[in-house]
Amino acid sequence: MKKNIFLFIALTSGYVTAMEETKTHLLVIPGQNGMGGQNVDKVLPYFARNNLRHFIPTPLQKPDFGQTNCLTFLSDEIGLLKYYSTIKDNDHIILHGSSQGTATTINYAAHNPDNIKALILESVMLTGNSAIFHTVDNMMIPEQCDLPESSYYTLPYVAKSSFPNYAPTGEQPINNIDNLPTDLPIIILHDTKDFQLSFKDAQALYAYLTEVKHNNNVYLFAQESPKGKHINLLTIDDMEEICAIETILRLHNLLPFNHNQIVVDLKKYQPAVQQEWLDHFEAMHNKEQNLECVDSSLKTTGISAALYAAGKWLGIV
Repeated sequence: MKKNIFLFIALTSGYVTAMEETKTHLLVIPGQNGMGGQNVDKVLPYFARNNLRHFIPTPLQKPDFGQTNCLTFLSDEIGLLKYYSTIKDNDHIILHGSSQGTATTINYAAHNPDNIKALILESVMLTGNSAIFHTVDNMMIPEQCDLPESSYYTLPYVAKSSFPNYAPTGEQPINNIDNLPTDLPIIILHDTKDFQLSFKDAQALYAYLTEVKHNNNVYLFAQESPKGKHINLLTIDDMEEICAIETILRLHNLLPFNHNQIVVDLKKYQPAVQQEWLDHFEAMHNKEQNLECVDSSLKTTGISAALYAAGKWLGIV
């Protein structure tokens, strides 16, 4: 008799657990200065309206372009949300990263794929080294565009004068792409004239995920503002893009069905991959591998310390 009672309790308990409502949470990971994602409540109001949107603060005291510090910080924050049962074990998670936050997002999803059901990457940082090169080339010294390729290997060490926690050969997102689930919905938003992160990097990521990893759930939203924007790309005026993002999430059961949903042709956001995009990805990957050799040499000769000192003296970020 007791065995039957215990068996009934066990089965009932398991049934109740299985029948618990699965919720989808939107976690917003901003960029290096805490900016990015401030527009998400207007773009995806469902999550804020239902208390399912959570902002993850940025470790402003020791940012490292989405590597160890930022990744550990994000892991700890998600751990707290689960500890306090804000997010249950069976709940689904959408990660929305902006700028540096996209690097943290990619790295986290690559290591913790369970329950991560979609990524929204706004202004992609595929590598911190590319970000530094592009920023200096297009923003800080625009009169000297087209810097020599050697600058790709030296500027990261100069930048350490302002970002001492950054490791040029640290955990760069480009090296974690292969660890992402091949059917994971990934929405990439990027301004074609972004002055801090190259739009070519976003195209390269889209191309690699689509053609090499054969992920059919990757979308590229190319924004074209007159002077180039970096974060908070969408506004309530961008209804077509907003409806497209909602449609994508609904297709994967991450938003409830809406009878008033505007029909959007998603083919527009899955452009044909160009060979130059794939070539750019390969070139970036090769540069990152080359940088490992450069890093080893710099550490051996002590040149990295000299570059660091020079950057501090010149005030170059």
